[in-house]
Amino acid sequence: MRNIAQLAKDGFARQILVSLEPMACYHISERDLTEDQRWRLNSPKRQYTYPIDDFIPQLLKAGVKESDVHAMTTENPRRFFAGEKI
Repeated sequence: MRNIAQLAKDGFARQILVSLEPMACYHISERDLTEDQRWRLNSPKRQYTYPIDDFIPQLLKAGVKESDVHAMTTENPRRFFAGEKI
């Protein structure tokens, strides 16, 4: 988060795409997972709400402008999927 915040403050917000991959694939039973593996699987950072509930507020608290957050989360993905240059 700190690196993204610094890049945004340095003027690169229109070139940043953020993503989330919350799924983990274990080919073993959950009862066979270690405690650490179980914790990582259920970590708040693996929840679909993490970007909205945690990540964006952290960016704003770090001093990233709301317009930059909007660019990274709305405008940049729109431009990317429209085939426009990021």
